[in-house]
Amino acid sequence: MFGFYRAVLKAACEAHEAGEISAADLRTIRRVRFRPFARAHLRELELTVAEDAVLAGRLTASALEAPSEFDWDSLLDFIRELLAMILEFIKSLLVIF
Repeated sequence: MFGFYRAVLKAACEAHEAGEISAADLRTIRRVRFRPFARAHLRELELTVAEDAVLAGRLTASALEAPSEFDWDSLLDFIRELLAMILEFIKSLLVIF
């Protein structure tokens, strides 16, 4: 999960520098890592993004066997494409818990 989270954070920083997301959105993404309850939900998100990457032809199906060991940095462009959805998911976690 930490490789995935780091890649999401890196994509969010790049998006913020490009003016695609606000500073508040970037803080939201940073803040979720301090919430212990979020780990299981971020793991679900990691698996969903990995499955979407396979469907989009950006990742091989064999990588789904161990997504936590995958080099998520190689999917930064794909993660940036999904960043709005990822951000909404994270915001919903912070509201619920």
